[in-house]
Amino acid sequence: RAVGCVARQCLAPPALAHSTRRHATGAAAGAPRVTLFTKAVCPLCDRAMEVLRSCGEPFELHVVDIEAPGNEEWRARYRYDIPVFHLGGVYWAKHRLEATSTRAALREAAS
Repeated sequence: RAVGCVARQCLAPPALAHSTRRHATGAAAGAPRVTLFTKAVCPLCDRAMEVLRSCGEPFELHVVDIEAPGNEEWRARYRYDIPVFHLGGVYWAKHRLEATSTRAALREAAS
């Protein structure tokens, strides 16, 4: 379980603005989709991404810049909590990731 997690909860996401970037990170067919809500300068986001990338599990990464035009709803929701991660379209974690729980969550999401 990632540090800062609460029970998974479904969110009705606002439409993502065109600033969404997609990255395949060792993603094979059926790899879990991870969405990172971030902004241009975010040291906690950088540290969390290091954990995510080093966990050794495949995932498809979608990055949402909460400060980009069109992402006002995401900015209002997450501006004090980034990084925020969704896994498979639902809230997963915020602030920090821990390697063991990240690996387990990605494996569970892939199964």
